[in-house]
Amino acid sequence: MLFRFAIVFGLCLIICCRSGAATLSVRDFGALGDGSSDDTAAFQKALNEAGKTPGTRVSVPVGNYLIRGSLFVPPGVSLEGVWQAPTAFTQNFGSTLLATGGAGDEDAAPLITMAHNSCLKGLTIFYPEQTLTEAPPTPYPWTIRAGPGDNITVEDILAVNPYKLLDLTGADRHLVRGIYGQPLRLGIRVDAIYDLGRIENCHLWPFFTRWWDQSRKLHEWMMEHAVAFDFARAEWQYVHNTFCFGYSVGYRFTRSETGSSNGNFSGIGADCCRRPVLVEDVEPAGDCSSPMRSWWEPGSTGTAWASRSVRGRGARSASRTAASGGRWTAASGCAPATRTSPPPLWTSSRSMSAPHRARPCRRTPAASSSTEAPSGTAASMCRWGGMSGPPS
Repeated sequence: MLFRFAIVFGLCLIICCRSGAATLSVRDFGALGDGSSDDTAAFQKALNEAGKTPGTRVSVPVGNYLIRGSLFVPPGVSLEGVWQAPTAFTQNFGSTLLATGGAGDEDAAPLITMAHNSCLKGLTIFYPEQTLTEAPPTPYPWTIRAGPGDNITVEDILAVNPYKLLDLTGADRHLVRGIYGQPLRLGIRVDAIYDLGRIENCHLWPFFTRWWDQSRKLHEWMMEHAVAFDFARAEWQYVHNTFCFGYSVGYRFTRSETGSSNGNFSGIGADCCRRPVLVEDVEPAGDCSSPMRSWWEPGSTGTAWASRSVRGRGARSASRTAASGGRWTAASGCAPATRTSPPPLWTSSRSMSAPHRARPCRRTPAASSSTEAPSGTAASMCRWGGMSGPPS
């Protein structure tokens, strides 16, 4: 009997040890999480150790971890904080990375570089030295560079105030889900994708400034320069249930050295953006966007075309968008485009001093065919009265 018990106990001990080996804690490698000690080296030690056994998770317990340098997530490794869903206003709570490296140089090494089959999940990322009241904001390198490499996952991340949030160049079959934040210059960039990637349930909104008057200069700068979602070469990109607020361009479709995009865009929205959608170039197969929701303000325009050649090549649903009842809606499917000129300029008739609620919109007499950003300021385009911030 004792012999059987010893065997069972030994097997359980082996299983427990193996399970424990599959998760490493950054604390065990010297990370303090006190908000003042540089934990970059400790994080990288843990990641390097995990890289010896693909499939290992590196856990980031509750704490404020100062990262003055940059991190590399090896192939097959997951770097995971405590959050199990996207959060808001959680800097200094949960698993928070305080990023300070690369200030003033947007071409420096990214805060986090991810290799193939790696995963980033459940973290809050905050730049404590970024300006809240002045413009332009301090440039920083990419917060996350996924790839080049296949099957990279970024999930349940709050990036409070990155300058440039997520670079997916060369990240085939990427999965990006539950990303919240206020990228100040560029949100999510997709390029050189030759096998379809997925972006789902992402919300780019004023999680940093909360659209308060003290950040008016920063808001106006973003309305002149910032882009939320940027799509270049991507073969059948899938984008579902995404939203952005307060950008010069909400969704830009453009051409890089590797080409332009086609894909399926469903349930996408843009609010208080000068150009909710800017189509500079798409592949002949077309981009489907059904349905799309976009509120716009006085002085802003809806979908814009950069040239007639784009329209002729079949920008399709993205370029045959029609206005109805105060929102942009695209026809279902991918029928060839029939519109031959940009849509007219629309303005909202809702009260800017009242709480955010949908009201019918009226068409202005004049139509606009310009692809230049319209004049006006963030204050005149998006005014929220006594509210502490915009609707989410």
